[in-house]
Amino acid sequence: MVATALFVAAVLNNAPISVHLSVVVGVAGAGLGYWLWRRQAHLMATAVHTGGLIGAGTLSLAATESIGGPTAVLMLASVITAGGLLGTRGALASIFALAVAIPTGFTWPSELRSILGFSTEPYVVPEYIVIVFVITSIPSWAAYVVAIDASNRTAWLNAQTAANELTEVNQQLAIANQQLHFRHTLLERAIQQQAAVARLGVYAAGSSSTADVAVRASRLVSRLCGTDEPVVLVVGDEQGCSTLLKNISAEHRPFARAIVQLVQAHSQRNFATQAVSQPSGDALPAPVKRD
Repeated sequence: MVATALFVAAVLNNAPISVHLSVVVGVAGAGLGYWLWRRQAHLMATAVHTGGLIGAGTLSLAATESIGGPTAVLMLASVITAGGLLGTRGALASIFALAVAIPTGFTWPSELRSILGFSTEPYVVPEYIVIVFVITSIPSWAAYVVAIDASNRTAWLNAQTAANELTEVNQQLAIANQQLHFRHTLLERAIQQQAAVARLGVYAAGSSSTADVAVRASRLVSRLCGTDEPVVLVVGDEQGCSTLLKNISAEHRPFARAIVQLVQAHSQRNFATQAVSQPSGDALPAPVKRD
């Protein structure tokens, strides 16, 4: 918008052809930067825009030997553009370039004008050029700042949405990991319990007494069922065993029931063995041998 207004003002006021060319070059540079930006070449597009502003500001300083008016606007615009689009790196790069351009324009203004084919005397910018430049720059830079702010807000909202989604996914993963860990713990405990039942069965198959088997079974139930208090299995106490099974949590109850049944089976086997080994009270007395 600024370049178009300056071009129209230059044509209406019969400005030198160099003014027309500078405006055309500015429009071409803006178009190139926009084309690069649309193709995601953000660094190159910003370099074109910022470089063009710094170059225009340096030419204005050399031609007018004044850092005010259009020169100041161009140089400030270069810092705003670089910082707004590239952040700290862009702003520092623009500041460094201006730190070189400003002393150069002040130190060798006549030499620069001679190289560029300008007049040997400083160029006085017509007031209409300054007015058009400043008036059109105000809404242009306002639109630029609003666009940058909207872009930053959109990026922040997208980042916030992505962060919320990532947090939700992490929470779901944490829950899944907890469930997996819980299942793994149950599996390990089930394996331990099965092995404990097998070892107790081997122990009970030996010559151990029912009391020893009950003591070992009590220790296994206390250790592998996570009971708050030590478990004591009393042989023959059916009511106590039933109460014990009710007080144990559901996931450990099959193991505890297997242990209790094993102890009861050992007790019944020992009882049957003792009954067979003892003579019956109803047996007939041995016959008496007579001479």
